[in-house]
Amino acid sequence: MNDTPPQPSPTDQRFFDARPSSTPGGRWTSSLPRQTLIGFIVALLTVVAMSAVTYLVLQTRSAGVQKVMQSLEMTRSLEKAVSTLKDAETGHRGYLLLGAEPYLGP
Repeated sequence: MNDTPPQPSPTDQRFFDARPSSTPGGRWTSSLPRQTLIGFIVALLTVVAMSAVTYLVLQTRSAGVQKVMQSLEMTRSLEKAVSTLKDAETGHRGYLLLGAEPYLGP
């Protein structure tokens, strides 16, 4: 049997090598292939863009919901006013026809 320890592979030497790195960025080089790294960056940018678009759409939707709620409240108020006017008109007509003052009340 051979008692010599196995020699580290070139990738192991890269991480445990005490010599200074010859690459311009120092030791912080990517261990991923260039196309994979570009794919990850594109995916990350896509996720960020989708998040931004989603945020803007939600803000627009929220503003639209506020406008709808405001118009519903206005519609309710107008319906109440029309109902009150109709009741007043009916009471006034009853008073004119019968001459009884209870028709003038609410």
